[in-house]
Amino acid sequence: MASPVGEVMESAFPVVDVDASSTEVTRLLRRSPAVLVEEFGRITGIITRHDMLDVPNTGTR
Repeated sequence: MASPVGEVMESAFPVVDVDASSTEVTRLLRRSPAVLVEEFGRITGIITRHDMLDVPNTGTR
C-alpha cells in the first residue's frame, strides 16, 4: 500500500515576500532545496537552487 503524502513530504520550506532580494533567497537556499514566494499572504511561487543559476550576481535584487 502506498504511503500517505504527509509521511513522505519534505518539511516546511522557508517563505519570502515577493519583494525579497536574490541575496536573501540565495542565503535561504544554502539550507533548503527550495524557497516559497508569498504575495498578499498567499503562496504564489517557488524558487529552487536551479532557478537561481539564471540570476545575475549583481549584489542587489
